[in-house]
This record gives sequence, structure tokens and C-alpha cells, in this order.
Amino acid sequence: MPRAPGNYRRLVGVLHMNGHSPMLEADDGRILRLISSDDLRGFDAVGVIVEGTLSGTNRLQLEWIGQRPE
Repeated sequence: MPRAPGNYRRLVGVLHMNGHSPMLEADDGRILRLISSDDLRGFDAVGVIVEGTLSGTNRLQLEWIGQRPE
């Protein structure tokens, strides 16, 4: 899927699982729902860096996730 340059983001924050839905509490205060077919439960309550495409104001189609360095 081609990426929309203006909507591609790299964000840093803490991932929280809300039931089966992963949510990112970004360092800038935003809360975003992460859309991914991957199982992200291993990142619950972990500082992460995510990259993906914004869909609306509060959804991020996840392309990459990694643990934030200490």
C-alpha cells in the first residue's frame, strides 16, 4: 500500500492493551489506537517507538514497532 507522505508518523510513547486493542499513549499526550494484525501483547506497558500512517485523528496503521531504548 503506498504511503501518504503527510500522514506518515514516527511516535514515541507507552503501549497499553485495552482488551484486545493496543493503544499508544504518546509522549506528546495523544492517545492513538494502533491498527495491526500482529499480536502486540508483549509490548503492554512498555515504552515503544512506532511508525505508521495516520487514519483520522486517533488511529495509526502500524508499519513498525520497537522497544524504546532505556
